[in-house]
Amino acid sequence: MTFAEKLDFLMNITNTSNSLLARNISMDASFISRLRRGVRTPARNVSYIRVMAEYFTRSCTAEYQKAALQEAMK
Repeated sequence: MTFAEKLDFLMNITNTSNSLLARNISMDASFISRLRRGVRTPARNVSYIRVMAEYFTRSCTAEYQKAALQEAMK
C-alpha cells in the first residue's frame, strides 16, 4: 500500500476533508490533495507525518474505525 493509499484510507474512515486536515496540521490543502492523489510523496523524516499521525490517532475513536484499521493492518 502506498503512502497516498494509506492517507486516503485514513481520511475516508475519519471523514476528513483535505481542508480539515490542512487546518489541523497547519499545512496547505492543495499539498494534502497532492499527497492524497500520489502526485507528491513525503520526503524522509518530515515533521508533518508525525502531526498527521497524531491527528488520525485522535480521530479514530469509533469501533468501526478501529476495526477498519485492524483489518487493514492484518
